[in-house]
Amino acid sequence: MSKTFIIFTIIIFSIEGYAQEEVTLEDYQRAESFLSVNTRSLILKAKVTPNWLKDSRMWYQNTVDGGSDLIIVDAVKKTRKAAVDHRRIADAISNKDTT
Repeated sequence: MSKTFIIFTIIIFSIEGYAQEEVTLEDYQRAESFLSVNTRSLILKAKVTPNWLKDSRMWYQNTVDGGSDLIIVDAVKKTRKAAVDHRRIADAISNKDTT
């Protein structure tokens, strides 16, 4: 027998001992928990889908801790700002006369 054949036989038999374990339902469920649909809410400020307005501005929704913000970007003025002032709205709601 040649040395190559002997080495090849030893390798084949040693690899056979490392056969893949059976994949269980729990394994699939654990793997599924890492799919993007299940982890998207854990990643902040990662996705920008521009929505262009008729002028040189665009807006997009930014995922932040506790919700989301709307951002307006002006390409000509090179500015970026929040489209909604949450504090001003909260103040207006809390000061509203309910009588």
